[in-house]
Amino acid sequence: MPRRRSKRWRQRGGGTVRALLLLAAVGCCLGAAAYAARGPDDAAEGQQGSRPLVPRLTDHPDSVTAETIARFGFAGRPRPASRAKPGHPLDFQCRLDDDPWDACRAPVRVDGLRRGHHRFQVRAINRGGRPGEPAVFDWRVLMAVPPPPDPPAPQPTPAAGTPTPPAPEEGEQGLPFSIEQLEPPPPLFPGTPAQPLAVRLDNPNPLPIAITSLRASLAADPPGCPGAENFVFIPSDASAATPLAIPPEASVTLPAQGISLPAIAMRDLPVSQDACQGGELQLLFSGEAHG
Repeated sequence: MPRRRSKRWRQRGGGTVRALLLLAAVGCCLGAAAYAARGPDDAAEGQQGSRPLVPRLTDHPDSVTAETIARFGFAGRPRPASRAKPGHPLDFQCRLDDDPWDACRAPVRVDGLRRGHHRFQVRAINRGGRPGEPAVFDWRVLMAVPPPPDPPAPQPTPAAGTPTPPAPEEGEQGLPFSIEQLEPPPPLFPGTPAQPLAVRLDNPNPLPIAITSLRASLAADPPGCPGAENFVFIPSDASAATPLAIPPEASVTLPAQGISLPAIAMRDLPVSQDACQGGELQLLFSGEAHG
């Protein structure tokens, strides 16, 4: 005969089944509540994918430069292998200063930069169109150093038998005067603006003179630092059209009468200029004066 199950077991078993059904119902309710509690950002993240990582800048200008052209290189940062999705390359957007974001590809070149502070930003865009946080680079453009003036053209040598022209008058050939450097040259750094050179001009003549040119140059190159390659000199703006007047047996310290000082600047070269660091510059001043 088959064994009969007791009523007590059947009740206990039935209660266990009901408890399991109750737990399953509670789990479903909690899951629905958790799904409903997801905000619009979480839902959008599920549709658009995770936010891309900040790009890595591989090339940028110096933080302080006189160059009006800037080049930038960048690349996306790879995600861990567990989260990587092969076959879906990132897009990039760039912006300069307050310009709007625009699609870009590395490398990026920016032309015609003005003097002052600038900011470059680049961000990655995933396949769902979601942007990540940008990589930011700030730099400053200084006043560009003008190139050195062209050397004067060589004067032709008179042929044999050519009569020598008469010597010019004293006022035409120039009058003697002295130039005294008042302070040593200020510290120079590659690409910074030209630094003025403080000088005083003395007129030993018994008549007034007019300074029509004033310039500075290197008397000798510092050891291991070629002067013509690393430095540029800007002459004073004294000229025949705007001369600097000095009374008889008097002195004038520049700037005066609207005439500027001569100046010196250090070029920003793509090669090492460490040999010029701490070098002592011996300057030579020259000019021309007329009565």
